[in-house]
Amino acid sequence: MNVKRILAATDFSDLASAAVRHAAGLARDSGAELIILYADPFEPPAEFMSSQVDTIARDLERSQERALEELRRYAAEHVGDTVKWRAVVAVGTPAAAIVKAAEEEGVDLIAMGTHGRSGLQRLILGSVAERVMREAPVPVLTVRKAA
Repeated sequence: MNVKRILAATDFSDLASAAVRHAAGLARDSGAELIILYADPFEPPAEFMSSQVDTIARDLERSQERALEELRRYAAEHVGDTVKWRAVVAVGTPAAAIVKAAEEEGVDLIAMGTHGRSGLQRLILGSVAERVMREAPVPVLTVRKAA
């Protein structure tokens, strides 16, 4: 498998950071570009009037700008200059945003952390990794321990 682009999803947790570092190592070894993605689940207020649309649009833009700044700092800390990387902020629920970005970016591999929950915990909390694995157009590498 010739890997040219790797998408590493993060929520800034220790587990996600371990997955990002692992993806960075794979990118370095294969000469691939690393795309580090954060899904910003920005949700407008449940009830708003049409006159508030401009305010909500500005809030969304500011939220994305802040998230991108934080993501760039995060990437510099966890990846540094060992590989070619870029930061991407997507708006939406994490699983849908990851799958969509993988398709749009034409990645060859997705890397992400997973808690490995089962039973009732998984039923209640859901599993972003499980959904991504079911829907992704490419292989998904999951990291279960933040070593």
